[in-house]
Amino acid sequence: MPRYADHDLLKEKEGYSVMETDTYQPRPVAIVGKAGIFAKAHDAREYWDNILHKVNCISEVPPSRWSVDDYYDPDPQAPDKVYCKHGGFIPDIDFNPMEFGIPPNMLEVTDVSQLLGLVVARDLLVDARYGEEYGGCLLYTSPSPRD
Repeated sequence: MPRYADHDLLKEKEGYSVMETDTYQPRPVAIVGKAGIFAKAHDAREYWDNILHKVNCISEVPPSRWSVDDYYDPDPQAPDKVYCKHGGFIPDIDFNPMEFGIPPNMLEVTDVSQLLGLVVARDLLVDARYGEEYGGCLLYTSPSPRD
């Protein structure tokens, strides 16, 4: 079997040890579902439609994100300002904390990326036919790393 391409380089790095049995073994992968949230796309299907229809998903900063008047300055050297007011922004996503067993009062201490991750994980499981209408699933996120 072939060795890892960087096997010898990795062995030389301080504090890194490689067992002599470490080898690359191709393994089959099954893609059973897909999900995601993308610029101007609530889900993978909408994302793919945007690609097929050549939709430009770059836009000015939506007012719901931050005030362009407060933070934008075309001068890249301006202190405490950004010199770009365009980007790829995900759409607003409806989130029901009770659907995931999260008390509403925990939302203020839960990072938005965790909540979005739950939404995408749920959509992935539904797409893979493991979702609620296919027998149910339980998703949970902890509000802090210690929980």
